[in-house]
Amino acid sequence: MRAVPFTLRRAQFAALARGGGGPSVVRLLADARLSRTLHLIRHLAGTQNSAASALAVLARLEKARAGSVGRVLRHPSVGAWALRVATRGEPAVPGLQRVILAAAVHARVPVTADVPGRDVAIPGMGTVLLAEPGRITVTPIPGGTRIGPVTIPLDWRRSADHWYPLPRVTVGARDRPVTFLLDDWSGADEPPAMVPDTAAVPAVWQKALGAAWQVLSRHHPGTADELPWAIKVVTPLRGGKSSPVSGTADAAFGCVFLSPPADPVTAAASLTHELQHTKLIGLTDLFPLVSPGADRRYYAPWRTDPRPASGLLHGSYAFAGVAAFWRKQRRVPAPPADRLFAETEFARWRKAVAEALAELRAGDELTDLGRQFTDLLAETVTGWLAEPVGHNAAAAAGRLDSDHRAAWLAVHRTA
Repeated sequence: MRAVPFTLRRAQFAALARGGGGPSVVRLLADARLSRTLHLIRHLAGTQNSAASALAVLARLEKARAGSVGRVLRHPSVGAWALRVATRGEPAVPGLQRVILAAAVHARVPVTADVPGRDVAIPGMGTVLLAEPGRITVTPIPGGTRIGPVTIPLDWRRSADHWYPLPRVTVGARDRPVTFLLDDWSGADEPPAMVPDTAAVPAVWQKALGAAWQVLSRHHPGTADELPWAIKVVTPLRGGKSSPVSGTADAAFGCVFLSPPADPVTAAASLTHELQHTKLIGLTDLFPLVSPGADRRYYAPWRTDPRPASGLLHGSYAFAGVAAFWRKQRRVPAPPADRLFAETEFARWRKAVAEALAELRAGDELTDLGRQFTDLLAETVTGWLAEPVGHNAAAAAGRLDSDHRAAWLAVHRTA
């Protein structure tokens, strides 16, 4: 397990800044996040003796089967856990024991581990229910792996007595399947204000994500090409279809938090939005785009609260992706009301992003790379502003923009 330096070529940076990037660039960002997680674990091993012993076990497992540890460290909950314990100085061993269990199953190598409870969440795999906490042995056997007294099938995606695997949703064509884990973060910290739906029905999400994937693969192939490299996990949220919500968390690269979508197009737009956030999270792992200590607050046309420069930049990039989505979607054959909605969304968000970028570029809180990034993104959006839209769509977009700004000012206007 080696943490290696990463190089992003200027052409790759420019492609990201313009809203795209392609699968190879998104994969590089995911690899960089894996490297960051490994750095954090090595830091913990350097400060906690017990963590050093656990890291040695992980190194042995990786040597036995290359990739067995890396696939566990890529899971969003592991990256979030590593960042939390490293920044707060919390004991690392409980979390590392779970990583060891997962890696040992993948490597099919016997190990011993200490678990603090009976319900043990194994990252990226599922939950094993033990008779009692304490020291357990992981033993490969024909047809599976025994964890203490519980046998996990060789195909660990299958349930068994006292073994509850994470549900999986597979979408796409048979020759190009895309699989998402449905993870409710049991046994892990979920980001604040995001409450996973522990009662989510996998069949419902199979249908919703499958329909969204059809929209993306048919009409937004660039997004469909990037998405599987960036997003591996979907965490269902509680919420009604009348007001769907979605989100990402900086610490949980690769996870999208999503409430039940109202329809396939809305779901596809939400996934596009969160893909852009995920890409920018990965990019800012490598390069700071906003200067440290930036404390000015800005109006954001998509939020009810004032946003810092970093938040406005994230929103600008995500909503540029949303504008790009509706720019294409407005040309898809659909009932008149749906086409009007798509054109209205395109008109609204292209203008909103252009104005937000102008505010950022007029200030002094961007780094040199942040300025280059926003300049390139602004070039893309400026081109969209020249594209004609229908009168009704333009008028509706203008009303939505004016109403949002007026409501924001009514709350945040200073005397």
